Amino acid sequence: MTERRKKRISVFWAIVSFVFFSALTVFTINNIIAVNNSLREINELKEEMNRASQTTNVLKIEIEKLSSFERIQKTASEKLNLKVQESSFQHDRIIKIKKSTM
Repeated sequence: MTERRKKRISVFWAIVSFVFFSALTVFTINNIIAVNNSLREINELKEEMNRASQTTNVLKIEIEKLSSFERIQKTASEKLNLKVQESSFQHDRIIKIKKSTM
C-alpha cells in the first residue's frame, strides 16, 4: 500500500512541476518579447533624435549663412541702395555679442 501511495504522490508532484515550469517558461518568453519591443522602440527614438539633431545642425548653418555680414551688406546695397561707410567701423574696439538662447 505504501508503494501505491508513493506513485500517486510522485505523479502529483510531476504535474505540479510541469505546471510550474510551464508558467515559468511563459513568463520568461513574455519578458523576452517585452525587452525586444522596448529595444526596438529605443532604437526608433534614437533614430528620430539623430534626424532632429541633423535638422538642427542644418538650420544652424543656414542661420549662420543668412546672418553673415557680407550677405546682409550685399542685400542692403542691391535692394535698398545702402552703402557702407568705413568711418562707421571701429576697428580697434572689440564688441562681444551674446549668443541667442533659441
